[in-house]
Amino acid sequence: MIVTTVAQPLQITGPAQASSKPLVRRGNGALIYRTILDLAEANKVATRQVLMETLGLPYSIVDDHVKRMIEDGRLRRVMPGVFEPVLEAAEDRAISVTHLPGGGAKLEIGDLCADLTLRELRMLAMASGGVLFAFGR
Repeated sequence: MIVTTVAQPLQITGPAQASSKPLVRRGNGALIYRTILDLAEANKVATRQVLMETLGLPYSIVDDHVKRMIEDGRLRRVMPGVFEPVLEAAEDRAISVTHLPGGGAKLEIGDLCADLTLRELRMLAMASGGVLFAFGR
């Protein structure tokens, strides 16, 4: 497989600046949010009951943190007592497949261009089918 991409400028960041706030918060709020993300990634429903039983926290703490996350726009209430994370999706890129004589194909996704053999196309189709199977409802 031959892959060509458009060169991107290298971005080098300086050393982290000292801050009074920790970079990673590890309180109940972060734990509740991480649990909701994990449940969503596993295609499971995040409810008050599930959060309380999974984390061993009382309803009052779960409700308080969930309420703040909804106000901050990090969570969305699907129905009373059921929550899901609001995820920022990356902007979709243009996708094109050009079938070439001899069974190969040229796959273009945004600035990425890949020349695929018939075997690579087959493997890509099987991998895509697995993703569809895992996330299809």
